[in-house]
Amino acid sequence: MKALKNFNYLFVLLTFILGCNSDESADETKQSPSKYLTVATFNIEWLGDMINDRIDRVPEDYKLIAEIIKKSDADIIALQEIENYKALKLLTKYLPEFESYLGKKGNQQNLGLLYKKNIRVDFIKEYTPLIIEEGRTRPGLVFDCKAGNFDFVMMVVHYKSTSKYEDTKEKIQKSQDLRAAQIQKTHFWADSILRNTKEQDIIILGDFNDTPMRKKNNLFAIFKFDSNFVFLTENLKSCKYPNAYSIDHILVSKTTNSRYIKNSLRSLDFRAILRDQELERISDHCPVSVKFDLTMPDND
Repeated sequence: MKALKNFNYLFVLLTFILGCNSDESADETKQSPSKYLTVATFNIEWLGDMINDRIDRVPEDYKLIAEIIKKSDADIIALQEIENYKALKLLTKYLPEFESYLGKKGNQQNLGLLYKKNIRVDFIKEYTPLIIEEGRTRPGLVFDCKAGNFDFVMMVVHYKSTSKYEDTKEKIQKSQDLRAAQIQKTHFWADSILRNTKEQDIIILGDFNDTPMRKKNNLFAIFKFDSNFVFLTENLKSCKYPNAYSIDHILVSKTTNSRYIKNSLRSLDFRAILRDQELERISDHCPVSVKFDLTMPDND
């Protein structure tokens, strides 16, 4: 009973504070929801099906994660590290306003997508060229989307990390090489769309496991020096490590950037109000979101 009371208290506190919380670039616009689309990404960290999971969770944890997603105001939210469909269903039972899709080729860390039912989202494919090394790298998820006057192609990614298990220079270099290869394959995919199709609106988002602000050995140089693409999240700081840059990103084509609503970038920092034991069962990432104008005429 005491645990339930603590959860109810945390739930009320979370609902109240998150409604007021935003980062330094929080959205200051007061526009009708019908005029913009909120796109977000969220790595939920080993979201399992409650059977032999890497992170043990109880049903209330899935409900709390769902509340965090609701507070992000996302219309479309890319997810990372979803074990299987059962795990996703434990979450979506609290999100009846969303449709969902889950990839199948990411082993125990599949990519997923949640989207409001009034948005047209068609799954195209799992982009397997991002599987540079079987078992160590994941495919991308590609979708064709339309909301209002805005139609676009979107890829959800989760690039190779450099984790604590890469404990030698050789292992660190290997992980960076894999990530670099994935980034190059992603650029090839995006550049091919711009060059060979009428579609000019592209969104690439997810856990990039790196920052485009790196001064040395910047793996995102291929995108940074291509004027056709813009990192909307380039200067965003990590919610877990305030002195470091975020590794969760939203990268867009130049025409998509023209729809970006200025100052709408938001990192929903739920970490500021939960105790360590709650945080361990939620995620080591925070939802990151931006808004796009739906009223501009279709450009392609």
